[in-house]
Amino acid sequence: MNHLLLQAMTNRYVDRWMTKLVGPFVTIYTLHRPNPANHSFHGVDEELLDRSLQFAVERGYQFASIDELVESAVKQQELSHPTLCFTLDDGYADQVARLVPVLLKHQAKPTLFTITDFVDRVDWPWDAKVSYVIWNTHVTRFTLESAGKRLELNCSSPGHRVNTRRALSQHAKTLNKQALHNFLQELQYVCGVNVPESAPEEYAPATWEELRTCEQRGLRVGAHSRSHLVLSALSDEEILQELTYSKHRIESELNNPSRVFCYPSGTARDFSATHPRLVEQVGFSSAITTISKPTNLHMIRNNLYRIDRIGFPETFDKFVRYSSWIEVLRNKLS
Repeated sequence: MNHLLLQAMTNRYVDRWMTKLVGPFVTIYTLHRPNPANHSFHGVDEELLDRSLQFAVERGYQFASIDELVESAVKQQELSHPTLCFTLDDGYADQVARLVPVLLKHQAKPTLFTITDFVDRVDWPWDAKVSYVIWNTHVTRFTLESAGKRLELNCSSPGHRVNTRRALSQHAKTLNKQALHNFLQELQYVCGVNVPESAPEEYAPATWEELRTCEQRGLRVGAHSRSHLVLSALSDEEILQELTYSKHRIESELNNPSRVFCYPSGTARDFSATHPRLVEQVGFSSAITTISKPTNLHMIRNNLYRIDRIGFPETFDKFVRYSSWIEVLRNKLS
């Protein structure tokens, strides 16, 4: 980032003046897992998260939970300060052990959206199984045929394994339940890796007891579906089953669960224009995506079941930018 631009964003007087000029805004962040020891994916750096939250506190930014933002939007209220909202997806044990405590330390009002079958130990996420296979195979190059597609894949280096995992996950998202099952069976076969029935330690889910303990300290817990299957690959009946069951499990285990739903994967290709109606039908107040855009209460109010979020960045400079007036201005000018 340009040094002068960073100075402008971190200058209190410039920040205050420009914030008034662009109007009230909110940045909703998506966090997944913390950085893994084997570098198998790009996770969240806890020290960066802590530094970023401290900066937000010192700058006078407000924190709000996603449910509070939705409620304010519906009531047509306005924000008095730049507001940050932190959401986490999936429900892994390392999220609760390493990221949630940092967020609660700064009273950032986080919400963790959990895959209920995962926390129930019924199954573990299909995309985690893909990752497990790719990082445990001794096969360096292989061909996989799935749903009429022929995939030529490379696991000869850590970088290639990361790219292969991404390519396989993108393909798997398009598959229905049976096709996804067949895909995972074929992947295990060609890679010579057997996926364990229960999640290994490095993929372990949080427990309901851990979630209830964190809830008492300020965490909200919401539904991220039952199985993490992408909605666009399911029938309406299957979607309603996923939504209804996950909502019931969350409500039966937590005292004050979030009323917001978090789309599995959540990109524009992962749910259709008709799916928000099903989410509303089940009784959720709203839904969040992973479509990366800044937002405000007016935008939330006009699109309750397609609320956009921004992935938590890998550098402090980007956090400052994403949390400031500059990102809102960039979006308006783009």
